[in-house]
Amino acid sequence: MDITAARQWAQGRCQGADTVLVGHSMGAATTLKEAGARNKLGLSGQAFGTYIALSPQGAGSIFPPHAWSDLQRPVLSITGTCDDELGGGSWQTRTEPYRDMPPGCKWLAVIDGATHMNLAGNGLARNTQALTTQVIGDFLDGVQRGNCRAPRAHHGMAIESK
Repeated sequence: MDITAARQWAQGRCQGADTVLVGHSMGAATTLKEAGARNKLGLSGQAFGTYIALSPQGAGSIFPPHAWSDLQRPVLSITGTCDDELGGGSWQTRTEPYRDMPPGCKWLAVIDGATHMNLAGNGLARNTQALTTQVIGDFLDGVQRGNCRAPRAHHGMAIESK
């Protein structure tokens, strides 16, 4: 209901037909669920044009293994090398959704030294914010142009695409 309300609000204020859903942590779970990831909640999503997941979760209480294998829309996943999960899992578990997605305008950005809270915009996050803003801009530009090839390298951030 919140997403429907936000879309209705935006329709009267935003120009253009493209829609992007962005979420951090639990919001990233919502974003990937909306993109079509299978989930243990039995929920399905609405169609957006593009999806951006900051600190997404791997398989666990929300998503079964290989939940992302059918995602067809453009997806950017962003994590950091210090973005460990609450249950003690390594930041690398946050790359699982990207690794499971089929090719076709999918990007993974890993920011050196970024923590979970840095990706939320807190905790001395100036460098993380600058890199996040840059990669999101690059991704959206590529999606709009229909060119989702690997982006240029950024100092302090590894980027993969498929």
